[in-house]
Formats: sequence, C-alpha cells, structure tokens
Amino acid sequence: MDRALINRIDALRIDRNVQRVPSWCVQLAVFGLALAIVVSRRPDAVSNPQFWAEDGKFWYADAYNTGGIRPFLWPYFGYLHFVPRLTALVAQALPLRRGPLLFNLVAIVIEILPVQLLVSSRLSGLGGVSTRMLLAFLCLSLPHTSETHSNITNAQWYLALLAFLVLVSAPARTWGWRSFDILAVVSSSLSGPFAFMLAPVAALVWWKRRGRKPLELLLITIGGALIQGATMPGVKYISSRYIVNTIFRLFQQPVRGAGGREWVVSYECPLGRAGGNGRNGADSLRALQGAP
Repeated sequence: MDRALINRIDALRIDRNVQRVPSWCVQLAVFGLALAIVVSRRPDAVSNPQFWAEDGKFWYADAYNTGGIRPFLWPYFGYLHFVPRLTALVAQALPLRRGPLLFNLVAIVIEILPVQLLVSSRLSGLGGVSTRMLLAFLCLSLPHTSETHSNITNAQWYLALLAFLVLVSAPARTWGWRSFDILAVVSSSLSGPFAFMLAPVAALVWWKRRGRKPLELLLITIGGALIQGATMPGVKYISSRYIVNTIFRLFQQPVRGAGGREWVVSYECPLGRAGGNGRNGADSLRALQGAP
C-alpha cells in the first residue's frame, strides 16, 4: 500500500479517536502541554520572575504612580497598550515582589490562547486535529523568538495572532465563545497597531459570510483602528519606514535570530529611546522598593 495513503489513514484514525473525547478534556490536555512547552523555553519566568523592559519602567511604574485609569490613555511608541496597562493596574493589589510573576503568568496564558483556538473545532477547516496540533506545536516552538516569550510587553504579538484566528474561524455558536471572540479582538485592537491589518481581514470575512457576528467583529476592529490612529498624529517618529522595518522584523527574526533586529531602526520617542532591556525593569523595581 502507498505510504502516503497509510499516513492519511493513520491521521484520520487519530482524528476519529480525538473526536470521541469530550472537548473540554482535549482543551485541558492541550493547555497543559502548551504550558509545559512555554515554561520549558523560559523557566525563569516562573521560578525567578522579573520585570522585562517596559514591564517595570512604564506599565507598573505608571500604574503605581497614578493609581488610576489615566495611563490607559497614554500612548507609548505611537499606540495604546490596553492589556499591559490593565495587568499593571491589577498588580497593584499584590505585593510588589509578586508583580513580575503576575505579568509573566498573564503573558503565558495569552501565548497559549491561540493554540487553544487552533485545536478547537472552530478551525477544523485548516485540517484534521493532528494537522492543527502540529501547527500549534510549531507556533509555540518557533526558534529565535525568545524576546516575545512570557513577557506582557510583547504579548501583543500573540494577541494579534489570536484575533486573526478568531476572525477566520467558524462563527461562535455559544455565548461563551462569542464573549471570547469579542474580548480577544478588543484586547488586540487596543494593545498594538494591529487593528489596521485586522480590519481588512474582518471586512473580507464579513463580505463573505454576511452575518451579525462577523459585522460585530468588523466594527470592533474599525473602532480599534480609529482609536489607535487618533494617538498617532502627534507622534513624529512613526513613519512608513518604521512600519516597513517592523514588518521585516516580524518575518525575518525567526530565521535570522537576534540579528534580525538590525532591520529595525532606532527611533526617539517622547518618553526616551524606544525599546528597552532587562536593566530598565530592574532599575524600576529597585526604585519602587524604596518608594513610600
């Protein structure tokens, strides 16, 4: 018998066996495996959590100093950061030493969420369960992406992937999934500039499906793009060159490794030089520990 046919039969057999298991069991198992993969790539995020770059210097410090919602309206690097700001606000209810752990745990969950959706039946159009599990594994094990792992500052990349998967997945049939979709798209649209790229996708999906639910997601992405766009006119360092270099970085860093960052040009922003390093978070932590 042809080898390809044998592999296909085995894949169908795996899919049939998985379908017999309750969906919540599958999701729980996938979450456990994904959690193990993510933590194994950066164990210190849990065993020795620390603020990473903007985590301490901006998100936590702004929430600590204002104690309110004003930082939610402060753009950084030309756009709003809803999820990091919200995480920092919640972290104020915890002791300072627990703040970095909360940041990292939220980032880890966000990193896993696209995988949870990917293996669900809503994306069965991408292939069988075994195929989607392979895609999920590749998503979590992509090389040369250490900068985006387990830190809330770069969780926006995984939120963008999650929002894209929500848009192209089968329409939600329950209130739970519908709430999940809205929360995912809102969080992504207000936590980075990705609403500008998601809006055309949402429009195409709505044009093809013509339903109320796709229309809701389209309006959310358009609203997010308008809100993010309103923060950009006064930011002189946002330019077409910056956008092009950011796109190059997105696609080339997994291949080139850390050297892929050479494609990104340094820009000055009103809050100081854009970007950061671990020292920023450590300095902020020491400063806050001596605060009243």
